[in-house]
Amino acid sequence: MADTQIRPSTPPGTIPTPPSVGRASPKGPAVILTPAPEPVTATAMNTDLTGALLADKYRLVRLLGRGGVGEVYEAVHEVIGLRVAVKLIRFEYAGNPELAARFLQEARAAAAVGHPGIVQVHDVGTSHDGRTYLVMEFLEGEDLERRMRRHRRMPVDEIAAILVDVLEALDAAHAKGIVHRDLKPENIFLAAGRKGERNVKLLDFGIARLTANADQSVRLTQPGAVMGTPYYMSPEQARGDQNVDAGVDIYAAGVILFEALTGRLPFVGTSFHQVLVQSLTAPFPSARELRPELPEALEQVIFKATARERAERYARAADFAAALAPFRSARSTAGVVEGELHGNGEHRALTAQTPPPIPAHTTEPPSPPRVTTGQRPPQPRTSPAPAASVPAPETPGKRRGRAAVWITLGALALALVAGVLVLALRRTPAPPAPASVATDGAFAGPVRIRVEGIPADAEVLCDGRPVGPEFELRDGPVERTVEVRAPDRPPVRRVIRATQDLTLDLRAEFAPTTDPPPPAP
Repeated sequence: MADTQIRPSTPPGTIPTPPSVGRASPKGPAVILTPAPEPVTATAMNTDLTGALLADKYRLVRLLGRGGVGEVYEAVHEVIGLRVAVKLIRFEYAGNPELAARFLQEARAAAAVGHPGIVQVHDVGTSHDGRTYLVMEFLEGEDLERRMRRHRRMPVDEIAAILVDVLEALDAAHAKGIVHRDLKPENIFLAAGRKGERNVKLLDFGIARLTANADQSVRLTQPGAVMGTPYYMSPEQARGDQNVDAGVDIYAAGVILFEALTGRLPFVGTSFHQVLVQSLTAPFPSARELRPELPEALEQVIFKATARERAERYARAADFAAALAPFRSARSTAGVVEGELHGNGEHRALTAQTPPPIPAHTTEPPSPPRVTTGQRPPQPRTSPAPAASVPAPETPGKRRGRAAVWITLGALALALVAGVLVLALRRTPAPPAPASVATDGAFAGPVRIRVEGIPADAEVLCDGRPVGPEFELRDGPVERTVEVRAPDRPPVRRVIRATQDLTLDLRAEFAPTTDPPPPAP
């Protein structure tokens, strides 16, 4: 069979302006706040190129994901058999010079930094039909967004270890004059190493900015354009300041730390503009108010990283990493996060061990030890080891005496156990727990929550995080607050504790209201 060329049918009209830059996510893509784009045809947007041969050497094996302006395929080099990931501009934006420049920017940034914590780019080019593409290393694992969705509140040591790796990679990029500007959980990948270790990889430098220390030959944004994902934008980035530096990435990492620990975003709203206004005016919330067992010293790290004024934040990403390092432990860096690979409906589990998450609700939360820089966490108390000297051999008399002692102790222990059993049998058995209360043992795995009867433009949030009308709960039957917001309607909230698939029907709450007809003249 002849090789398939990458030439989908050309949509009518001119190439539209891209609606956004970045990967689609439950929180929305990275955005440029510019006028709305022209519509594109559904045929062009849904073209699957699986099986096609790109640049006469990369066979596209399967579609891994599709974002606002690009799509990613698993591919294999036809000659050497190398397994790679190919990021390709979608057909409707082929020939767009700004998007092509962004793809090239991503390749240049990764090559310029050359850090193991940044995904490697092997090749870059343009297909026969004018679509710019990147060929990157293929990673198996999951991104931090998926990990955070499975575990509402991550263990302190685990998220600290992940972000220390991220900050070290960012510090290397900043040293080369490159600011990421779109740091978010979806751009942090937890990859499986060959020996089962976890390798943290930083993705998507497509809207990275070259600072004054780097080459300024490529200008990718217009003055005043707001670039990035609003939930993680620093105040100066939200204002559209042009002279941004490493501080925007430090702020975004602080937001990610807060979100991973509390299960909530610091600022939410019904629109991107509301989120930006809050980041500019509202005080940053306290993580310990949402999760009191967190160390006070850790909260101070979050507050410093997310300070509204750039001068009050950490000067370098390396300084942030040093402040966060004492909160990680050896076990948090030993293995790959247990996860799944999702592509074209295929699920592939990664076998690995991870520390158990701290429960979201406890009646008496433990007080973990405060750890500061240069201070080792206290070790568990153990009994002293026996002396290494060899004891003198016992005489037969001593052995007989010790045996008599052990026989006596054994008889007393048996009598005590018998007495306890008699008392237990005389007690009246406790009544069974009410059937309406779900227990942890009844949780049989991930449950799917479906919200029906809501307007098409409504926003669905779970514990303050946008999730969409269908989402999964994976960390047990804990109480969750589902909130639906719609324009010109009061928000609707429901508290759920699901052990099986659940449908929330909100048709009554969002039924259209009709005014009474005017009186007859």
